[in-house]
Formats: sequence, structure tokens, C-alpha cells
Amino acid sequence: MTNNSHTEDRRRDRRRLAVATLAFLGIGAGLTTAAWTDQVWFSAGAQAATFNLQGSLSSSGPWDEYATEGEALEIPIDSSGFAELLPGGEPVTTTVYVKNDSSVPTTIDVTTTTTGDLFTEDSTVEVAAEPGQTTLEPGAYTEIDVTVTPGEMPDTLRGAEGTITLKVTGTQG
Repeated sequence: MTNNSHTEDRRRDRRRLAVATLAFLGIGAGLTTAAWTDQVWFSAGAQAATFNLQGSLSSSGPWDEYATEGEALEIPIDSSGFAELLPGGEPVTTTVYVKNDSSVPTTIDVTTTTTGDLFTEDSTVEVAAEPGQTTLEPGAYTEIDVTVTPGEMPDTLRGAEGTITLKVTGTQG
């Protein structure tokens, strides 16, 4: 029986040696894997573009903010040139300026609306703004000519008044 016991002791010793060897190899493999880990980090700042339209009655400024809603710009026009309009009279033009004070190109769209008795269906007074649409690079400005052309005005419109609103809307790009 001693021989049999001795054989079992050897087997136990071999198993212990095998388990110890596997444990050693596993830990060694884990250390080897950790030794091959590497990292690279990147960082960058970010900033949104600026977007702003400004208006002036002069090409040299001063440039001012006239926004009333959203991106719309409402410029108070000197209307003295539009006073004393006569039926069939000569067209009257005044110029305003719009500047792209943005960091990106801006496409502007110019529209006019009229209100008041002078601009009713009884009258053929026309209002136009040129250019109607254009693209401005950052820092650039453009002139907008507002022209009122008196047409037929019946006697009932003597002394009639109206308001012209020039709306300049900017869109990025």
C-alpha cells in the first residue's frame, strides 16, 4: 500500500505543479498584455460662427442694429424725399446700406411692404428695392436703392399717407 500511496502523492504533486504552472503562465500573460497597452489623446477647441446684419444710411456708417424679429433688419429710412409725391411724377430714390458683420457668407433677401391710403388699390404708386437678393462675404456691405414711382392717384388721394417698410433678411451661406 505504500507504493500505491506513493504514486498518489506523485500525482498530487504533479497536479499541484501543473496548476501552479498554469497560474504562473496566466499571470505572466496578463502582465505581458498590459505591457502592450498604449493610448493617444487629441483635443481641439470649437466655436460657432457669428451671424449678424447691420444697417446704415451711409456707406461709411455708423453701422447699427435694427433687428426687430429673428434675423430681420428694419432700417428707418429718411422719408423726406418721398414727401410731395405728384400723380405721374418723377421716381424718387433713396439708398440704404446693409453690412454682413458675420464670420460666414450671408445671402440677403430684400422685400418691401406698404401700408396706408397712399398705397391702396386706387393708386398705382410703386415701390421697389434693388438688389432684391445678393450674397455678402464677411465684412462686406451692399447698397439698396429704394425707389418710389408715383403713378395714377385720383383726387381722393390728395394728402394721403402711407408707410414703406424695407425688410432685409439674412441667411447663412
